[in-house]
Amino acid sequence: MNVETIAKGLGYAGLIPFGFCALVVLGGSGWGVTPDSARNAAVLYGAIIVAFMSGLQWAYAIVAPGLAASSAARRLLFASVIPPLCAWASVLVLSNQSAAVVVYTMLIAVFCVDAQLRAAPWFPDWLWRLRIHLTVVAVASLMLVAHA
Repeated sequence: MNVETIAKGLGYAGLIPFGFCALVVLGGSGWGVTPDSARNAAVLYGAIIVAFMSGLQWAYAIVAPGLAASSAARRLLFASVIPPLCAWASVLVLSNQSAAVVVYTMLIAVFCVDAQLRAAPWFPDWLWRLRIHLTVVAVASLMLVAHA
């Protein structure tokens, strides 16, 4: 199996917690999970994913051909730290519903940075399409969690 196939399979599998938590929040308790605990789990998982996606941007800044050692790389390093810090702070001090709003906003922010990077010759087209799919489902799930 090639990297693209593995990344797609794992990426889509990574949506399972978002979907499960959104369904529990919308439909009541499931498998012994309450809507409140599902909301909490979705927000925490979302914050983890924000950090994961920002970590990719950190790596791009360091190793991407034509980007490393540039002023754009330095800006990207700083930008890659802000979304996880915002997500973490929201989990720490806000209600789960309010934190979900911050977390999905940070997912959108990370996506917007990737949207600027996708024009680079080293950014694979398949990865951009995957990012769209994964971001739409993750953000939609967190919106349901935040507003249900």
